[in-house]
Amino acid sequence: KLKCRIWEPHPVQEVGACVVFLSFGTLLPWCIRKFALERTATEVCTMYRAKVVALNSDVPPKGAMDSVQTLLADIASALESFAFGLLLILVCDGTGLCTPLLWKLRGRIVGALVLNLAGFREEGYIGSHEQDMDLSEARRLGAQLSGDHQTPFLQHLVSEHVFCHTASDAEGIVHVSRLALDASSSRWRQLAKASMIWSTSEMVEVMRNLPQLELPNIVIATGAFAHLERHQASALRLQQLIPRSSLLFLPNSR
Repeated sequence: KLKCRIWEPHPVQEVGACVVFLSFGTLLPWCIRKFALERTATEVCTMYRAKVVALNSDVPPKGAMDSVQTLLADIASALESFAFGLLLILVCDGTGLCTPLLWKLRGRIVGALVLNLAGFREEGYIGSHEQDMDLSEARRLGAQLSGDHQTPFLQHLVSEHVFCHTASDAEGIVHVSRLALDASSSRWRQLAKASMIWSTSEMVEVMRNLPQLELPNIVIATGAFAHLERHQASALRLQQLIPRSSLLFLPNSR
């Protein structure tokens, strides 16, 4: 079963919408987001009288590692219980693994934020030499997630995904990230490994087969210093697929 943390304003009967935070497929476990989530969710509840549901990415459904579609179906089913009858505002963090839920739940969605989408590649990517290289890198990084091989993975994480001003900043982030990885669950590591492969294979096909979507209040955000093709071009393709969406490049960010 999925685990979640729920925040609700008081009185509960005045709640009009539910903000759902989804971070499945990210390369850092739940504990590293927990404090920021607690603080943000408390303010959202108070200011906007919204219910906030954060699904714990350390405890993905048991069948989630089978495929992207299985994971998305399990999450959609869980939201029927956690946010029954409420309009939804989705926050899709990480590689954008949960982005197709915008289509699956479109009848209930009144807004969404998609952060750092990485799996919407150009036509012709599947079967290309570039895909073969990306798959090899994904498998290599996945093998480094456990035990004594974490250092190369963490160095990749900082060089590709973190905006650092100084070398000491990078060292501090590596230290904290190592502690977070040591505290992570085996199921989170399994899903993290799978998601790196999915973002260069199954996720690419899922995204390219989606029809155009007419939804308002959709913000697509990526780092101004993020990988040009993997993140920024993916974000641009998603904006073209959702014409009423806004594209935001976050300054000093990867």
